[in-house]
Amino acid sequence: MILSLLIDCGIRVTELASIKIKNIDLDNARILINGKGGKDRSVYLSESTVNGLHNYTSGIKGDYLYPVTRDDAQVGHHNRRYFEERLSGICKKARVEHITPHQLRHYFATYTLSNGADVKAVSKMLGHADVGITLKIYHHVHTKAIRQMHREFSPMLNILSTK
Repeated sequence: MILSLLIDCGIRVTELASIKIKNIDLDNARILINGKGGKDRSVYLSESTVNGLHNYTSGIKGDYLYPVTRDDAQVGHHNRRYFEERLSGICKKARVEHITPHQLRHYFATYTLSNGADVKAVSKMLGHADVGITLKIYHHVHTKAIRQMHREFSPMLNILSTK
């Protein structure tokens, strides 16, 4: 589920850690995320992630998707280090190069932009305060998408193909 949520939603690892069960809406395939700066946003889920969450959440007791089971815990959910270690263990088991949660966030953004998603929509999905942040980080992807759109929709294509 950790991998599915990071890849499918592009959320930050701290956002993953603090997902509350009550904020998961499987019927509408979305989760209300408490983002950076205390700003809430909805992230949307693919069908496979919804199915996985449906199975995963059925046995959870408590408020959080990833609850801490220790009685001495200061908060009711795991911290970012827990997820980084879990992801490291998954990579070792799969015998693949170490991947960080932030790399999966970057993958989400790069993939969606490279496949034609609107930069404003991706910016909202990532929880960026300003689309300029998204453009600054993913400028190379956006430039590639613009170049491809131009190749597909240039007015010259229509002019040259009619002769």
